[in-house]
Amino acid sequence: MRMDHAAVKMKEVKTTKIFTFSHGRVSFQKTQNALISFEALEKVFQNHFRELTTAAQAPTPHASSMHIRSKSFQLWPEISDAKEKAKKRNWSDLKGFFFAVFSGVCSLLTAIIIKKMSLHPAQSALYRFIGSLAMVIPSTVKCKENPFGPKGLRLILLFAGLFGAGSLFSSLLAIGYLPIGEAFVIFATTPVFVTVAGHLFLKEFCDIFHAFLLIFSIIGIIFCSKLPSRMIAKDTSYSIDNLYGLLAALLSVSCRTGQMIFIRKAKQVPHIISTFACCWAGVMESSLLMPLFTEVKLHGCRMEWVGIIMVGFLGFLDQAFMSVAIHCEFVAIVSTTRCAVNIALSFLVQIFLFHDKIDYFSAIGAVLIAFSVVSLGLRKLLSSA
Repeated sequence: MRMDHAAVKMKEVKTTKIFTFSHGRVSFQKTQNALISFEALEKVFQNHFRELTTAAQAPTPHASSMHIRSKSFQLWPEISDAKEKAKKRNWSDLKGFFFAVFSGVCSLLTAIIIKKMSLHPAQSALYRFIGSLAMVIPSTVKCKENPFGPKGLRLILLFAGLFGAGSLFSSLLAIGYLPIGEAFVIFATTPVFVTVAGHLFLKEFCDIFHAFLLIFSIIGIIFCSKLPSRMIAKDTSYSIDNLYGLLAALLSVSCRTGQMIFIRKAKQVPHIISTFACCWAGVMESSLLMPLFTEVKLHGCRMEWVGIIMVGFLGFLDQAFMSVAIHCEFVAIVSTTRCAVNIALSFLVQIFLFHDKIDYFSAIGAVLIAFSVVSLGLRKLLSSA
């Protein structure tokens, strides 16, 4: 019923709607032959507004008066929910970063164990994938999803697994032939290549700044390969191991880039399904490639079996953490964080654990690559701030 302010203040009606408040909403109640005035209606609103103001200014949000009107006025629960949502949002912003750090640490620990053991890298890769597959099967069953992924994404997951298996296989070969510091420095160029590939295939952001970083990374790889020393010194020569290690490291970077692109393209698939795809594809690929590099031999030492189990366990954590990180963050940020951790820790491991000397060319290459990786990470932090 609509009443004009210019009308008579007191008016008798046979059916009048009286305003009442219930659960935060205005409801209507019909009365017969009631008298209503604008002054009375104004008092009703003023009294209710005064009660709401008094309840909002109460020192304790859980006072008895607040419980009486908890259904019609929920100021404090809304504030509490907002704080909880803000905390969850802050954690979700950093979750990808932390999982990328954990993935980098696990990959470095795996490399240290393989370097210390007398296993061929091809056989170590097979053990790693078998252990990872055994650990991911229970989580895959618990996920109650198709282990091979949805129909439209199965081919993408297959390629992600093949590229991931190729990346690990070639990286273990590189670690076996090269010093661990130099191998991880070459692996650290992955973020720059991933950024360019993400722009080409996923339409992610990339500009001239990333092109300069790509050039710096390529120059760093040239220094790590000791090509300048070969050009300057006549008595400098490459060994077969160095050539194999360099080619394996470059192949690992290419395969890792492809794996991250495919995982990011299938980001709607649960991360445990992505991990399962990489593990079973790795077992198949390693089983086919291992006879080409070495003969299968059994191990009688208990410490070697402990090392094999640790390689499988750490490999599973590495793959799982990286899959979760890629689902939470851009591929460029994930690869940048992993490689920054590997660069910082691998040279410390090479100096203090393996007692290998670092020459000037490797140091210059490491500085150039580290500069590219750190610049890429800072660019992301500044753009997201």
